Amino acid sequence: AVVLLWMRPAVVNRTLAAVLPGSASERRIASVRALEDQIYTFASRRGTLMVPIVGAELLFHALGVLEAYITLWWLLGAQPSLVIAFIVEAAGRLLTVVFKFVPLQMGVSEAGTAFLTGVLGLGTTLGTTLGLVRKVRMICWTGIGTLLLVRRGLSATSVLADPQLKGVGAVIIDEF
Repeated sequence: AVVLLWMRPAVVNRTLAAVLPGSASERRIASVRALEDQIYTFASRRGTLMVPIVGAELLFHALGVLEAYITLWWLLGAQPSLVIAFIVEAAGRLLTVVFKFVPLQMGVSEAGTAFLTGVLGLGTTLGTTLGLVRKVRMICWTGIGTLLLVRRGLSATSVLADPQLKGVGAVIIDEF
């Protein structure tokens, strides 16, 4: 990833230029190029923000491993190794990324984690239960976040009345 950021390959920009040749697409390609430049130069433009961002990212993953460790400990009734918790967490993150398009990852987390715990010799029931525990956690945090947004005044009416969003849906639909 660091090498890619250092080389700054304009992958999306070049792909669009190859797929959409001609002057009609030049404006879109230029806006994609500008976006790619913003992404590639973020760290150099906002260097002081990188330390807290990287710290938050590391904390996020460390807490994920801790969650897997504690949950496995409760479900197994015995202290698991930290390596097992790390493997389970890493596989869970991979499943989340690969199957992001599946709503609530219905069945994906349960089946994937069951397969993994079966391979690790912990039994498939443990994996299924771990997947369900994570799903309940995800639903609880989604509910809490939704309640906080509604409490702050977010509603469908307020979103539709937002002047910055006027016509956005029509533009997106027209472009496709």
